[in-house]
Formats: sequence, structure tokens, C-alpha cells
Amino acid sequence: MAKQSTKENIYTESVVIDRRCTVEELKKKIAEQLNQNIENVIFRRGGAHGAELVEDELNFKTANIYNMMSIYIEQGEPTRVGYKRIRFYLAEYYNPDWNSLAEAEKNPEGLPENFRKPHDHEFITFTELFK
Repeated sequence: MAKQSTKENIYTESVVIDRRCTVEELKKKIAEQLNQNIENVIFRRGGAHGAELVEDELNFKTANIYNMMSIYIEQGEPTRVGYKRIRFYLAEYYNPDWNSLAEAEKNPEGLPENFRKPHDHEFITFTELFK
């Protein structure tokens, strides 16, 4: 395993493996080099929001794994074959409290430093519910 030390690149580890191997063999080799149990890590293509590598029996060509590809690995329970992991967000409507703004603006000291001033066009905030 070659180590690269750059401040810009979060991908500091690499592995060289025969291109005729399966996705499962790649996962096992990476997990072994990271001292991780393959049942406790999730492999994603390209980054934190990339698609999870689930189909272990595929060869590299079919799985579209190519030379110098980045694989993002995080701790967690991998998705089982036949299941899909769906990420979603709940859009919450933001209803500004215009009365408290009017009262705060009357204060001779001005608005408190942490006061969140509502905007005319602001109506949605996002909360992540599921990873």
C-alpha cells in the first residue's frame, strides 16, 4: 500500500490489484489493509455522496471500476444485496417572527449579535434525516 501525503487530497491510501478480481476481493483487500472488518464499512464510488458498491460478484469492468478511481470508505453497516439505501431530506418551512423583529429593532442598543433576521424570500431550511 502506497501512502501519499498531500493536504488537498483526502485519499491518502492506494491499492494495486489485478483487474480481473471481483468487487468483493477489492473490498476485502482494502478492509484488510485498513484493519477493518468488511461487515462494518461502506464502500462508495467517488466520494461521500457517491453510489455504494453493493454488487460484490461483479468484475471491475462491469462495476465500472477503473484505474486511479477514488473509493470513499466510511464506517457503518453496508447495504445488503437486494436492498437500496435511500438518502433524503425534509424541507421545513421557515415562518419568520416579524413581531419579535419589530420589537428588537425598537431597542436602542440595536439587534442582539445572535439575532436571526428573517428575509422576505426565505422559506426553506433542510434537515438531514437519514444517512
